[in-house]
Amino acid sequence: MIWAVLSSPLRFGEGDEERAGRGSGELTMQLIVNGDMRDVEDTTTIGAFLAARNLNAKMMVVERNGEIVPRGLYDETPLAAGDVLEIVQMMAGG
Repeated sequence: MIWAVLSSPLRFGEGDEERAGRGSGELTMQLIVNGDMRDVEDTTTIGAFLAARNLNAKMMVVERNGEIVPRGLYDETPLAAGDVLEIVQMMAGG
């Protein structure tokens, strides 16, 4: 099996902020995700961020503030206000 990176990073659609806690009375913080400003739950981790968007963490590569985060640490890596994330989905192909 050959793994290939999508040619463009994931884009998140309208409504992502609501799924991440905005409008529910919970505190939010701002992140830059694939070049777009996003409001997310104030106490989230990379793993929770991906899960809230129905993204399979096993198929994602996440760079946080210029450094790739090991997949095994997604659930332990907290997000902080101002973090810059680049998220790329891997695809099987050949």
